[in-house]
Amino acid sequence: MDLPSLLPRSFKDGEVVLRLLSNSDWPLEQALSNVADVVRWTSVSAGLSEQEARERVQHSISRYRAGAGGRYVVERYGLACGTVGIGTAGDGPAEVGYALLPAARGAGVATRSIRLLVEWAVRVGIDEVALHTFPDNLASQRTASRCGFVLTGQTIRAVKGADTALLTWSYRPRTV
Repeated sequence: MDLPSLLPRSFKDGEVVLRLLSNSDWPLEQALSNVADVVRWTSVSAGLSEQEARERVQHSISRYRAGAGGRYVVERYGLACGTVGIGTAGDGPAEVGYALLPAARGAGVATRSIRLLVEWAVRVGIDEVALHTFPDNLASQRTASRCGFVLTGQTIRAVKGADTALLTWSYRPRTV
C-alpha cells in the first residue's frame, strides 16, 4: 500500500496536533537524542549533532516521498513535544512508533497520537497495525494496551545494528 498518497499532512483531536516532519524540525530530533530513555527504547542514537539530526529528518522525509510512511511532529498546546509515525516494511502490516520528550509524558499524549494514526489507518482500509516494544518498557506496553493493541508475540529486530528481542503488538479493527 502506498501510504503517502493517503496520508494527511496533519491530524488533530482537540488536544494534540500531528504535522508532517519538515526540515526545520531537526532541533526536536536532536533534543530527543539527548533523552536517555528515548535512546534506550527507540532507534534514536544518543547525542545527535546538528548534521546527524538534519540527516535523520531528511531520511524520514525521503521515506514519506518513497511511499514508505509518514513521521509527524506531536504538538501539544502549540509546542513540539515528540514524534510519531506510521510506515510499512515489506509485506507486513503498517507499523507505528513514537518518542516523546519527558515534559509530555503521563498526560495521554502518546495514546492520543497513536490513536489518531490507528483511526486513520482503519478508515482507509488498513486491516492491521503493529507496534513493537522492548520487553522491559512497561510504559510503552501500557500505552499499546490503552490504544487497543494486543500482545501477539516476540520478534528479533535489528536496533542500532544489534539483534534485539522486541514484543509485537497488533491492532486489528473489530468487525461487527
